[in-house]
Amino acid sequence: MEDAKTEPSTESNAATEESDDLVNLKDFISIKLVFEFQNHTAGSAILRDNEVALSEIRDRVLVFELPETSCNVEHNIMLRIGRREPGKDGDIKVIFQSTGKITRVKQLRDEKIRAVVTLVQFDEASWLDFIGLFARRQDEITEFLRQVKS
Repeated sequence: MEDAKTEPSTESNAATEESDDLVNLKDFISIKLVFEFQNHTAGSAILRDNEVALSEIRDRVLVFELPETSCNVEHNIMLRIGRREPGKDGDIKVIFQSTGKITRVKQLRDEKIRAVVTLVQFDEASWLDFIGLFARRQDEITEFLRQVKS
């Protein structure tokens, strides 16, 4: 579906300006990440965004939903996480990369697994920046909800 390119009528502009303080569509934009997940133990092909879903972030641990044949416990992986640069023709900036070890695997439905990845070798500053990205987003959501309640 394409975005509409028409401008709202002048009559609705005043209402839109008033409501911008209360509800801004940009407040609901999710953080869009790009993934590369490679299993070095199995030597398998790189899994990309459409096959990789980040479901949880813990202390030096990431939890993913992956195709069931992608990895197993004790496998070593390489992970790259990027973010599409807005307005730069889809350029991707890598914001975090790490080696990791699969420490737990749980079977899910639809030929998927939940894999717990303990991060092994990574840059501490980029890890803190990565976590900070989500912490800032959570703070924005909390502030938005506080303002709506007021």
